[in-house]
Amino acid sequence: MSVLRRGGLLMSAALLAVACGGGNQPTTAPSTTSTNPSPLPTTATQTSAPATDQPTDQPTAELTAAPSGGLDPSLSDEGVVGRITITGDARRDESRDGTYEIIGGTADGFDSSCGYSLDDEFTAVAWDDDAPEGQIRQMAVTVAAANIPEGDETISGIEDGRVYTEFMSENFFGTAYSADAADDDRTSVTVDVTRIGDGLVFDYTGLTWDQVEFTGQMACAEIV
Repeated sequence: MSVLRRGGLLMSAALLAVACGGGNQPTTAPSTTSTNPSPLPTTATQTSAPATDQPTDQPTAELTAAPSGGLDPSLSDEGVVGRITITGDARRDESRDGTYEIIGGTADGFDSSCGYSLDDEFTAVAWDDDAPEGQIRQMAVTVAAANIPEGDETISGIEDGRVYTEFMSENFFGTAYSADAADDDRTSVTVDVTRIGDGLVFDYTGLTWDQVEFTGQMACAEIV
């Protein structure tokens, strides 16, 4: 038998002995130290959406209140009410200093109203022919039609308007408080107009020819 063949037979016998358990092979104890890496610390999950510049579906803030001092035009069947506060009244022995209100109605064929005129003006007027002595019989505010806002906003500082208040009295003299700089440069007036939907509020200040100061408001439920 050749040496190469004898070597091959001896190697095969050795491998067979190992496979049958004849070999005394050492076993290795499992390691007690984990080879897995330590887990990384977790981070907090962001729960809120990141800010964006996209507009939301919420409506934008709108004008919901006007500086009318609580005037309620729904109290008037004609939808117009007014208030005036007079200070520095030295016309009579008995001053009219104070605050007065009017709820517009119909008087001698004149209806209380809020609307445009053919003169490109807008007038809010309240009448009350049943007003008791010393109370308001008529109040009116007039501004140029161009000064009526088209949407919910305020137009301030109108100085070419007119305001007029007349009291019920047996004495004609001294019953009217008027400011109209266009007709009488001794007077002055400033009007702010606020629109909310179809409603209007006029806030005004005035000075009469005889230097009586007054402030007031008129409120209209809707434009006619």
